[in-house]
Amino acid sequence: MKSGTTQVIAVIANDIRDPYFAAITRGVMDAAEETGLTVTLASSLIAGDDLAVLREVKTLRPRLIVLSATSFHAEPTRSAAIRILQQGGGAVVVVGSESMPFPTVRLFERAAAGELAEALVRQGYRQPAVIAGPRGHVGGDARLDGFHQGMWKAGVAVADARVFRGDYSRDGGFAAARRLLVGGLRDVDLIWAANDRMAIGAMAAIREAGLTPGVDVGIAGFDDIDAALDMSPTLTTVHLALHEAGYAAVRIAAGHDLAGAHIPAPEVRLRGTTPRRA
Repeated sequence: MKSGTTQVIAVIANDIRDPYFAAITRGVMDAAEETGLTVTLASSLIAGDDLAVLREVKTLRPRLIVLSATSFHAEPTRSAAIRILQQGGGAVVVVGSESMPFPTVRLFERAAAGELAEALVRQGYRQPAVIAGPRGHVGGDARLDGFHQGMWKAGVAVADARVFRGDYSRDGGFAAARRLLVGGLRDVDLIWAANDRMAIGAMAAIREAGLTPGVDVGIAGFDDIDAALDMSPTLTTVHLALHEAGYAAVRIAAGHDLAGAHIPAPEVRLRGTTPRRA
């Protein structure tokens, strides 16, 4: 790592309440403990300004900045973020996106979303609706594109009118599902949400409408947060090795794995919310 820096690893998260970021941060903290470094966490959601958070973090002169692709929007914000991150200081490692000019721990989210789509079609689902994240988020766009491509590969099209937007939170998924449910399901047999928190919110909205998740409509998410197994029925999702990704980010920055970290591949996990349909 570069000289002139502190013994700090800075983790930049969009929403520190999100289990996605929490799992990455736990991995960073485990690796930091082994190397005698301290972890500090910055939330761009709380500050309300991605670029202001980056500038503040840079003043700490951290040895390492770990950031997730889902923390940043597409151009031009992303370009400005890159310029700030390149202004001296410690190493930068990105978890997720392969489109930023820094060492990256790849999560293969686009491909995993495609695999999930194909698996759901094999389960008998042919009329999907989608609850996507905010427009322009780098990681979220990759998931949405991958799901579209997987459905198309399996011979199913996702109509633009069936794509709703949430903010990756439980309440965002609940509100998006409510909009979707206006007038009934209208030939929708599956709702895929771009993360598990929104999928859980969608399940609550479905129940509020007098319907049963997994019976009247299939539900699937993404990330495999702990709560996915606590749902009734259990939530179909994609498992990402997020803890391992955070741990690997520190190893890359420390020079132990400069060629890139090898973490477990994403895994589609079909559960109770998507039973096989006739």
